[in-house]
Amino acid sequence: MDGEAHPYLSLIVWSTVATPPGLPATAMPVGRSKAGLPIGVQIIGPLFEDRTTLGFAALLEREFGGFVRPLEIQL
Repeated sequence: MDGEAHPYLSLIVWSTVATPPGLPATAMPVGRSKAGLPIGVQIIGPLFEDRTTLGFAALLEREFGGFVRPLEIQL
């Protein structure tokens, strides 16, 4: 991240922030970097507020667009 190497297992922390406390989470794409790599966000909401994270994702989709099919690889 930011030009620095990190052990792979240290990245698991970010994908499990919402799981132990049972919080709803929605992950969605919001664009691509200058290098063409996908950029995404994880939206975490209050307990039992699943519709809140989905609603916020819908607002982000309206502003940034949603899933875009990856560029096809020419062989």
